[in-house]
Amino acid sequence: MWLFSQEIPIYSKKRSWKKKIGALESEKQTFLRSKYTSKNRLDNLCSDLKALQDRLHRFQTDWQNFSDKAVRREDGSVVNALRLEGLDEKEQCKAVSAKVTRLCPKRPYQRRISRNRKYLWFSDIGKD
Repeated sequence: MWLFSQEIPIYSKKRSWKKKIGALESEKQTFLRSKYTSKNRLDNLCSDLKALQDRLHRFQTDWQNFSDKAVRREDGSVVNALRLEGLDEKEQCKAVSAKVTRLCPKRPYQRRISRNRKYLWFSDIGKD
């Protein structure tokens, strides 16, 4: 009798400890899952930041190349130095575009646009 009366509280304590251990293990799993999720998010954000910094650097380099080569008027606006036979200097952009399309129907720059997503870099023009 004496053993049985002492065993009941021990089993009761053992059961409560198992519940606490189970709760702690569940909490540990949740913590690890959120830790790995956060780490993956951080890695993705770091890679996105690197890609955006690279793109910004390309834009800055492109703008610098353009600024170095562009001819400016007295008021600071850029002169369109593109001269095509049969078009006046003051022609609108659509007329110039139509003339270039007629002169170069294969568009050698098209592959660069698709390779660099949607950007045609100033430094790429005339490299064919």
